[in-house]
Amino acid sequence: MKTLTISITFLLMTLLSSASWSSTWMSELVHRENLYYKEGSDVPFTGRVIGRTEGMMKNGLMEGEWTIEHPFKIFSFAGSWSLRWKMNYKNGILHGPIEEYHRNGQLKISANYENEEFDGPYEEYYEDGQLKLKGTFLNRQFYGHEYDKNGKKKKVKN
Repeated sequence: MKTLTISITFLLMTLLSSASWSSTWMSELVHRENLYYKEGSDVPFTGRVIGRTEGMMKNGLMEGEWTIEHPFKIFSFAGSWSLRWKMNYKNGILHGPIEEYHRNGQLKISANYENEEFDGPYEEYYEDGQLKLKGTFLNRQFYGHEYDKNGKKKKVKN
């Protein structure tokens, strides 16, 4: 039993001290030759990026879900931050679901990317949440409908 406890303790210490568990601010990373590095390092960054831009990096490439916040000015002298984007990356390439939000927090765009291009279902909304566009991207072409602010179909897009 003592051997098992020592083994588990050693394993946890090894995992927690691994570079793959490090985190840093996006501003502390430099982008060169299509990879991200921690300032002063020649090793592509692997770990969590924290702050207004958050996500994971693996070997210097964005991986998985990322979120980006943008400032929202309430008055000319004051402001707060709100979620602006949720997106997914695969090996540093925009790939998977993506959402963009209006400044008021309402969903603006819900779509899918495949290899950095729109692909599949696409919906876009007005600031009040009313549907604006609904359709599908196929071979870089949008097929669907556009709606006015009252929900009435304006025209078919394709």
